[in-house]
Amino acid sequence: MPGSTITIISQQNDSVDAICFRHYGGSSMVEKVLEANPGLAARGTILPIGLTLTLPAPDQAKGPDRAEKKTIKLWD
Repeated sequence: MPGSTITIISQQNDSVDAICFRHYGGSSMVEKVLEANPGLAARGTILPIGLTLTLPAPDQAKGPDRAEKKTIKLWD
């Protein structure tokens, strides 16, 4: 569903970066995930097993992983 969130449960050795890479394909959503889960950053780099996290929908992402990438031609 567009605009909806999903809930996941952290696994062994999970970090916010790893979760974002696994679910979004990049790290552009790390900040949005931290905003959606108050106090998550205070838990440290490696999250405890079984922690419930809310992940915002990917269509809410406006970061560099989802932005159109411009290319430059060095030679025509």
